[in-house]
Amino acid sequence: MIQDYTTGGNKWNSAGSSDPVLCEEWMEVHKLVPAEEQSRRKRWLDHQLSDEQLQVRRAWLLQRSQDARRIHFSELGDLLAQLNDGVHPSDDEIQAIEDAIRADQKYHSIFEGITRQDVMKAMKATRFYIGATKEERMRSEQEALEALQKEEMDRLEEEAAHLAQEAFEELEAAGEEYVPFDEAADAEEEEYLKALEEEENAKMNPNEDDLEMAWELHKEEEEEEITENSEDGHREAMKKRQRTLEEAFSKEEYGGEMGDEDTDAVKGELVDDVKAALEDLVKDDGWKEDETSRWNAKQEEVEDSMAAANDFVLPLREVANPQYLKGYFTLMKYTPSVNLISTSQKRIWVVDHFTQCFYNLAKNNRIRKEHAAKKLIQLEKNVLDNTRLRMMFFDASHSYDVQFVNANERERFYETASAIRSVIRVFAPDLVGENDVKSRVIIDGTGANALSVICPDASSKPVKRQLVGECRINATRHLTEPISVWCGTFNIGGHRPPKRKEDLQRWMPRGKYEIYAIALQEASFRTHDNEWTDYVQDYLGEDYLPIASMFIWDIILLVMASKRSLLKITNIEGSTRGTVHKSACGNKGGIIISMQYLETSLCFCTCHLTARNEHFAMRNSMLEEIIGNIRLGILDADVTAQFDHVFFFGDFNYRCDVDVSKAETFIKSNNYEELLAHDQLIKQQNSAGILHGFLEPVIKFAPTYRLNVTSSEYVLKSSPSYCDRVLYKSMLDSWIKCTGYSSDPDLILSEHRPVSATFIVRCVRPVLSCFMKSQRPVPEFVFDDITVKEYTGGAIRKPTLCICARFAPNTEPILSRETNTATPIWKKETIPVLTSVTQVQEYLETRHILLVILEGSERREVKQGRGTGVITLKGRVIGKEDTHTEFETDIVFRGKSVGKLSGSFMWRALKHAKEE
Repeated sequence: MIQDYTTGGNKWNSAGSSDPVLCEEWMEVHKLVPAEEQSRRKRWLDHQLSDEQLQVRRAWLLQRSQDARRIHFSELGDLLAQLNDGVHPSDDEIQAIEDAIRADQKYHSIFEGITRQDVMKAMKATRFYIGATKEERMRSEQEALEALQKEEMDRLEEEAAHLAQEAFEELEAAGEEYVPFDEAADAEEEEYLKALEEEENAKMNPNEDDLEMAWELHKEEEEEEITENSEDGHREAMKKRQRTLEEAFSKEEYGGEMGDEDTDAVKGELVDDVKAALEDLVKDDGWKEDETSRWNAKQEEVEDSMAAANDFVLPLREVANPQYLKGYFTLMKYTPSVNLISTSQKRIWVVDHFTQCFYNLAKNNRIRKEHAAKKLIQLEKNVLDNTRLRMMFFDASHSYDVQFVNANERERFYETASAIRSVIRVFAPDLVGENDVKSRVIIDGTGANALSVICPDASSKPVKRQLVGECRINATRHLTEPISVWCGTFNIGGHRPPKRKEDLQRWMPRGKYEIYAIALQEASFRTHDNEWTDYVQDYLGEDYLPIASMFIWDIILLVMASKRSLLKITNIEGSTRGTVHKSACGNKGGIIISMQYLETSLCFCTCHLTARNEHFAMRNSMLEEIIGNIRLGILDADVTAQFDHVFFFGDFNYRCDVDVSKAETFIKSNNYEELLAHDQLIKQQNSAGILHGFLEPVIKFAPTYRLNVTSSEYVLKSSPSYCDRVLYKSMLDSWIKCTGYSSDPDLILSEHRPVSATFIVRCVRPVLSCFMKSQRPVPEFVFDDITVKEYTGGAIRKPTLCICARFAPNTEPILSRETNTATPIWKKETIPVLTSVTQVQEYLETRHILLVILEGSERREVKQGRGTGVITLKGRVIGKEDTHTEFETDIVFRGKSVGKLSGSFMWRALKHAKEE
């Protein structure tokens, strides 16, 4: 009889007779097992770990998992190179970081590894420079650490597999059976390890909400961080900076002791080797602008470039605003910290055309630094801050990064500094001889032509200065200067470039173009980072130098320029983006390099997208990811909508959806038009809207993929396709002409054939409004309401509009009254007036206004760009004063059109000169 115990009672109670069936079942379950089974169970029990052994094993597993995340000193150089856009640090830089880690951890000998936090802390302590944006740095750090961790985990897994195999063999040799662990025990152990790991991670990376903030010690830094992440705080910071600058400029004192160094290493400087090569070019006093054309273009396209420049003598008294021929400018040595802005940073610079020199004056008006005009390599206007300018001289260790009181002052300095340079020709029709197209103007201020002028000094007090001597300016009546551009792409499939460099001649003709932009995919042949750059440099010869070279994975983008052209190139930037589809499609991504040639911006983009015919949607997504996540120039603007000319070339991997036999028939009959009717890239541009506004020259060559590596025969496993392409996009009314688009079927290195396209681009020259005889009114652009229409990008929580123009001072972002809407409106009373820094209307007609839509951010949030519109001023300036002009422009976001911006504006004459 089965009995149970009544809870809380003190005796056994009978539950009555039990069911015989249940009794039998119970007895069956609990019957004695045979001796053989008892022996087997005993052996299994003997193999189980004790509680102490389990603890030891779990601690060992946790330690191994932590070790997998550690970085060995031998890997430190490669890690820093990945974080630094592929630029390998010097031995001294690596040693400095190692010393900082040891000093922080109080280690005095080599140890097994270091953590990510150790590396980051040491980089901050040693001020190791990473030439990339904050987002790129974070991504590069994460990718590099993940790669190292994966490599270490793979090694540990392989080691564990070997150990397990050895243990299994030992069991077999002993005649024992392997019994796996209980699944429940495995799950329990995994949960335990996960909890331990989370606890360790919480100690290493605590949540900011759990930190006790030391306000007394870090109050200023914390306030600065909050301000930077707050839209309103950012505006206040900019206003505070401007007030501080104006206050410093208004004082009579200025700094600059004899012997002080004003130059600093900044982003965009030319490397020493390039500086040395260019200096050899301009050492010859007789060197002037190249009067010949080396590129293949029609005569009428370059007749202004080919015309001879005559000497034209102009008396000094006939020059408008002659004080700018010996201009005194008050400026500030740029410092990013508002707290460091003071009169000690203020400087006086003189641009003296009569001595052909730049002077940096000390407090007592003695010359601190003197630089000959021909020593000026770069004169660069900052794109983000219209009061900043950078100068780089051959005889200075680094660049002068300076700031003016307002955008107008910077523009006057830029104009007169451009005019003093012998390497460029400026737009100054009033200085050119009456019957000449362009002239070498000799301004005569000798003898009776000498002149006294009244101009303000450093404290804005009028002073008289004597202008005596002779100066020269290269002037022209033509606003633009033509240059030639070659763009080429080649997927070399891991093979090395041809040993005979002459084999490249058909694809990349040597010495015919000013700028060469070369993209490679699957360039795994490299033994060092600069191998491809050195190869191309050797091929093109000493007349060319690299502007920029970048790589990600096995994708390379190299831009070369002739030495003469390089002296006209500024604002060089670049960035890379690896795609998130790495697990599905391998090491794919894109590279973008931008620059400015005189007053025209150029952008070169390349990519390598995922393969296979069916992955066209993934290719679309990858293009959006690359374009949307690379930020250059105006950071919030779409990278494909802010430059005058964008060239996009690479292995796009879009295929032709057509039967192989039909494709072969089309190719044999040279019927490429029929084959292109099935091209995925063309279809996706029309249906999915990718690469909005991009054009492709007419294709008159056979598909470039997939061919035999050793012959010109196609591998007919899939339809032959045009994977390798060159596309381009230009702002409305910007002048560009494609002069060739071809492939080289005889350059046999891989399954692809190289493709190239050539262009002529008219670039706008610097204009000299300060020397114009007829002083025209300075335009102010006034907008009416601006409206978003047909927006497909979803509701914008706090719609904010930023108006950007390179010919006008910076303006503040405008918040729409509507919130959480896809059709915001910005009322005209809230839109700031856009005041030009120049009166030259011919120049303004070549310019554009960017309308950048942002999603306004809350406190501690990052602003999100939601699209960019572009307004062309062609036909809207000359003869259009006080005339309302309507506009409607596409909103481009991640390379796609997502809506339209519409409105109207007019320009009126600036009635009073205003100090900004």
